[in-house]
Parts: sequence; C-alpha cells; structure tokens
Amino acid sequence: SKYKFANEVKVVGPYLPPVEIGQPDDYLSKDLVSFIKSHKQFILFYAESFAYNDGKEIYGTDTTIDAFMQLKKEFPELALIFCMPNMNDVEHLGILKEAIKKEGYNADVYWQTTGISEMWPLIKGASLYLRPTSTDGDSVMLREALGLGLQSFASDATFRPEACITYKYGDISDLINKATQVLRAPHSPKVEVNDNFDDMLSI
Repeated sequence: SKYKFANEVKVVGPYLPPVEIGQPDDYLSKDLVSFIKSHKQFILFYAESFAYNDGKEIYGTDTTIDAFMQLKKEFPELALIFCMPNMNDVEHLGILKEAIKKEGYNADVYWQTTGISEMWPLIKGASLYLRPTSTDGDSVMLREALGLGLQSFASDATFRPEACITYKYGDISDLINKATQVLRAPHSPKVEVNDNFDDMLSI
C-alpha cells in the first residue's frame, strides 16, 4: 500500500438505530398528531435546511412538492409532512407553500419547521420516505427509514443502500411511477440493519 497506515483505516457508517421509549405521540406536537390521525397515508420528507449548489437547491424540495401534487391526483387522501428543522430560507419556503395553496392542498401538507427530538414516530406512521437529492452522503435519515421498515425512495445521483428504491435523477415520471406502485400495494423493504455500535466502540 502507498500509505503505511492504510490497513488500519476502518470505515464505519454513521447510523445507530433509535431507542424507542414511550409512545410516538410523546415526541410530537398535538397539531402534528392530529394531522397524522386525520390522514390515511402520508409521504415523509426531511432536510435539515435549504442548501444550494450553483444556485440549485440540492435536497429536492421542489421535486418533492411537484411529486406530491401529481400523486394527489391518483391518491386524493395522500398527505405530506415536510420537515426542515433549521429553516434558513423563508422566501423559498414561501414559494413552495404558494404552489400547494394554488392547488388547494393546504390541509394536506404539514410544514414542520422546528426541531423534533425523535424522528422514529414519524417514520413508523409514514407510507414512504422521499429523498430526491442532487448529491448526498451516506444519509442517516435514509438508513433509519429503511431500518424501521419504511419504503424509501431516493435519486440515483449517488450511492444508495441496497433496499432503497432509486429513480433516475431529474426524471419525475420515473419517481411518480415507482411511488404509485408502492402506495397502491404498501410493503416493508427487506433490509439487514447494521447498527455500527460495536464497530464504533472498537475504534
């Protein structure tokens, strides 16, 4: 090896399974609990904040809204929970909200723009998780969704875990077609969860 320490380097994934203590409602606001109970199916979207590369938003917030509005035509009772705990661009958020309002879907979208202490209650109630990023790392949120049995969709812009359903980045028709199949016949992904805890302790 070129480097003497190469054999001593160990790559450990960032994912640790959540510890599920208490009831899901204990971690969510009353308004959010009420929203979930009033909808049979919902898509979960999560991004820490808006992020841009060459002026383009990388987490796929616009794609998320477009896909949701198209899926609503097939699934009228479908809802969307849009989570962005560190809101850093209220102007962009306003554009997304206006698009939803224009289509008359205000009552079917919940804008969670403050932090939630635990995400597993949302993951366990969702019908699918969507991550339409233009680039990405090894997403902890994606692995948590898969680990908890939530069917998850992500762009093919980068490596994704084996159990994740990928669609061609930039091809919203591909995303809609695959999401439609899952919403029509929901099922949990088959995934072997490596919690990485022992590997972290061994470093």
